[in-house]
Amino acid sequence: MKSALSTLLVCTLSPMVSAQSLDSVHAKTEEFQVRPARPGDEGAPRFDVKLKVNPSEYIPRTPPAYEGINSGVAGDIISYDVETGEETITAAPRGPFSKEGGVAGTPISSLFEDMEAFGSPVAGDPTVWPWTMHCRVFFTDPMDGLNYLCSGTLIDPKTLITAGHCVHGGPSGTWMTNVVVSPAWDGDDDYAGSANGSALTTWTAWSGGADFAGDQGYVRLDRPLGALSSWLGYGYNDDTNWWYNNQSFFLTGWPGGGFSGAPNQFYFGAGTFDAVTSGVVTSTLNWSNWIGGMSGGGVYWLDGDNRYVGANVSHGTGFPNVTNTVGCCRIDSAKFHYIRDTYIPSHYQSNETDLVPLRYRAGNSSAPAGGYVENQSYVVFNSSEYDPSNRIYYSDVYLSTNDNISELDTLIQTHSYARNFGPKSFTTVTASDAQIPLTTAPGSYYVGVVIDYLDGDITNNDTDGWDAHQFEVLPPPNSNLTLQGLKSPGNPVWTVTGATPFATIHFLASVAGGGPTSTPYGNLDLDTPLIALGQVTADANGKATLTKTLPSGISGRDVWFQAADATALRFSNGIYARIQ
Repeated sequence: MKSALSTLLVCTLSPMVSAQSLDSVHAKTEEFQVRPARPGDEGAPRFDVKLKVNPSEYIPRTPPAYEGINSGVAGDIISYDVETGEETITAAPRGPFSKEGGVAGTPISSLFEDMEAFGSPVAGDPTVWPWTMHCRVFFTDPMDGLNYLCSGTLIDPKTLITAGHCVHGGPSGTWMTNVVVSPAWDGDDDYAGSANGSALTTWTAWSGGADFAGDQGYVRLDRPLGALSSWLGYGYNDDTNWWYNNQSFFLTGWPGGGFSGAPNQFYFGAGTFDAVTSGVVTSTLNWSNWIGGMSGGGVYWLDGDNRYVGANVSHGTGFPNVTNTVGCCRIDSAKFHYIRDTYIPSHYQSNETDLVPLRYRAGNSSAPAGGYVENQSYVVFNSSEYDPSNRIYYSDVYLSTNDNISELDTLIQTHSYARNFGPKSFTTVTASDAQIPLTTAPGSYYVGVVIDYLDGDITNNDTDGWDAHQFEVLPPPNSNLTLQGLKSPGNPVWTVTGATPFATIHFLASVAGGGPTSTPYGNLDLDTPLIALGQVTADANGKATLTKTLPSGISGRDVWFQAADATALRFSNGIYARIQ
């Protein structure tokens, strides 16, 4: 831990320091006065998660019954913009397409896999790879006003694949509201936080016809969760035999009941499918419990260190007590080319960098005023398809009275870092300790960063909400220093009480006039040039005494005296005397 007071004293205890330099310190100090954040000017926090009620009050979404329509054709794309309320229908891509294709996600060692059969689901720790990119999905169905749970999987930093019935109610329903996505859910979102669905998409075969071939949905996220949790690839294969013979598939999600730990326990299983059509694959299960809540969970296969989502959990039989058969909606060639060529590219600009800071955290969660925010780190994601050159970036660290970090808060540090971002790449930035202004009132605060860079979207350059770090500012220890002293040039004695036990106490004097002069560490009632009279270690009771012969040349002059506690970073009261 560095001592800012020691740094200050090195600069000010020399008689050669000019009054102009102290004025510069005073001017700089104006930036460091704690001023409450002003929510009216800051605007709404960027990532204000829209959970309607406590997560425990959401109920698992019942998957559609197995006996339903499966035409094998998904239809066209229907999308809903949550912010504008606009609904659009877009023609599905038309071939010809190749037989197979895929886009890789984040590579993960296959050593993590536990090869179990679909008939023996296994509980997995969702906060450990390779499960972190699987997500709990919360939403409200406007048709009945109830709050529901589904599952899903990230296939891009800002894209979730889930079931169509988790984003749209089908022919007799409408778009779901208040959609919130939480990766690595284990009863809370501590791993990566949550994000809101800013746009919802499914296929007209589902929205207009309850056709399982279209029971696939996509959620565009307002926060790039994948930069923290990673994401899987996605792909397709139109060869029916490939689905039968060449793969073991992994089925994932959060069962709604019956399984141990439900609905907050993640489960997975591996196995093969019994039936394959152009739109749906199905498998006979031997589970003794219901899979409600697993709707939308990603179904993927392994290829070396890559995993490719090829379907999502869609429907089943045997409700309400047992699931005998599970049906999964496939990613076919038309769906794949829409996701890859249209849907995901529309999330990102391609001609300019867009830096988004995430998960700012410090190594401590409390410190006294004048202390330090230690071991800072945060993730920066290039939320664009643009490939910038290597350069130096700057970030400003702010202390805020709320979790809406902005330039209206208290600037406590600026640091820089050199990075060579690639498209949709992310990096972890670490920074040295940042000091809390000594004038900060004790209480609850937040610390976060604002990236000081004019990029493609300056509205997402700050760490709001979950991405800010809560911090408690404590009162400075033993900060009420009192200085008393004799006022003769012979052997004057100065005594300080109320100091930090065993702290180094600096005794200062000035013959040039009195302040007060404000510094980042307190009020110094001295002017330059300063005279260092000496330093003493306080005793166990916080008392320190200095006996010092003053120069005879100061007789008859006005002299100001003050002491400083190097541990509590506090100055004492000032003493004025005309030396006899």
